[in-house]
Amino acid sequence: QGSRGVPFSKQSYSIVFTALARTSTGLDGRGSSDQDKRLALQLGKEIWHQIKKHRVVLDEPQCGAALHLCAKAGDAQWAREIWSDANFVRGPQSSIVLSQYLTALASHGGSAGWDTVNEEIAATGRDPSQANVDSTFISSLLNAAALQCMAVQGDHIWDVLAPLVSKREDIMYIARAKSLLLCQQTAKVPPLREDMTLHGVEPGFRVLKNEAQAHLLLLHRSPSTASHAKNLAEVVDLALERKNQQPVSHQEVGELRRMKSLGDRIRAGEKLKLSEVRVEKWPWP
Repeated sequence: QGSRGVPFSKQSYSIVFTALARTSTGLDGRGSSDQDKRLALQLGKEIWHQIKKHRVVLDEPQCGAALHLCAKAGDAQWAREIWSDANFVRGPQSSIVLSQYLTALASHGGSAGWDTVNEEIAATGRDPSQANVDSTFISSLLNAAALQCMAVQGDHIWDVLAPLVSKREDIMYIARAKSLLLCQQTAKVPPLREDMTLHGVEPGFRVLKNEAQAHLLLLHRSPSTASHAKNLAEVVDLALERKNQQPVSHQEVGELRRMKSLGDRIRAGEKLKLSEVRVEKWPWP
C-alpha cells in the first residue's frame, strides 16, 4: 500500500484478517475447500510479514482477527507465533482473544495444542475469580473436541468451564450436544434441555434440532421403544414453533422434517442404515 501511496490503518488489518477468515470457510461456509484455506492463510501470512517488517504495533482487535484466521483456516503454528510476538501486540489479551488462540490450537495443534488448552483450563479452574469465560469460549472448544471425537476432552471442558459462565446462552448447549453426538454419547443429549431450563436459557431451534437428531438415533438403536418416537415428534414440533425466533435456513428446516420422516419409517418397521439417520451434515465417525 505504501508504494502506491494508499494509507492502511490498524483497523484495516482487522477487516482484512476477518474477511480472510470468512473466505477460508468456502462457498458452503463449512470449510470444506482446502484450496480456500490455503490461499487465505497465504495472504494472511504475507500481511503479517508486512506488519512485522514495518514494526506496526497492533492492538487487541487485530491480534484477535489474525488468530481467528488461524482457527478457521487451520494453522496452529502461526497462532503460536502471533501469541508470542509481544513486540507487535500491545497490552494483555482478553478472554476473547485467548479463546481464538486456544481454538486454533485445539482445532489444529494436535496433542501439543490440547496440552496448552488444558493448561489454560486448569489455571482458570484454580482461580475462578479471574475467569472471564463466556458461552462463545466454551462452544469454540467443544466444537474442536467434537470434530476430533474427543469425548473425555469434551466432558472436561464442560465440567470445568460451564459452571464459570455467568450468563449461559444456547450456543454452548448447541456445541455440547454436537460433541456428545459425534462422540457417541447420544443419551446425554436430551437432558441438556433440563439443564437449560435450570439456568434460565430458552432452547432455540438449533439445540432442539440437535436433540431431535439424538432421539432419532436412539429410536434407530431401539425401534420398539415408543418413548423415543414420542420424544422425537414432540421436539420436532417445538423446534418448528421456534424456527422464526432466529435466522434459520430452509435446509435446516428440511433436515429437521427429514428426521421426523425417518422416525416414522422406523416406527413403521422399516430397517434403515445408520448413515441414513445421521441427518446432520457432520464428519460422523
